[in-house]
Amino acid sequence: MADKSDPEVIAYLEGQNAFVKAQTAHLKPLQDVVYGEIKARTQETDMSVPTRTGGYWYYSRTKEGLQYGISVRCPIRSADDWDPPQVTPEAPLPGEQVVLDGNVEAEGHPFFSEELAYALRDAGLILIEHGLCRLAPGAGALRTLAAGGLGGERRRELGLAARPPHEQHEPAGDLQGGARAEVLLDEVLAS
Repeated sequence: MADKSDPEVIAYLEGQNAFVKAQTAHLKPLQDVVYGEIKARTQETDMSVPTRTGGYWYYSRTKEGLQYGISVRCPIRSADDWDPPQVTPEAPLPGEQVVLDGNVEAEGHPFFSEELAYALRDAGLILIEHGLCRLAPGAGALRTLAAGGLGGERRRELGLAARPPHEQHEPAGDLQGGARAEVLLDEVLAS
């Protein structure tokens, strides 16, 4: 099972998938109803509450039909401006700048996770230099970590904590300004 390209492993997994599909086929109508209800209750075009950091208000937008969020910012009106701007999901604010559009960055890459890139960088497992991402010396286990999954509990076990809320909209230094570290993880893992 360790070699994902082994034809025997692929045949076994395809067989397991076919078995599960056959055993749960009677649940397909219910799955469709539940999915439809969830989708109907989800506001796809939305935005987060603005957070002030330095001279900007940071917030994120989601748009119907797009898979990833768009992190944006707009300048504060004055140094004592602590009233968040009135932002609507449909219209950008004057001076609004896109900090990171996950949809653009993910294009052409099989894997994309901005938060995972931050967590791996902060844990010292990857280095970002000149906007490119590479494995840090001694991080040889990264491929194993990724293969084992890096969900919430697993990330906590490995010390890959989530970024604090006040940092979630402002990419830190090496990831700011279009650095593509988060989308190059697939290339790092392939090396």
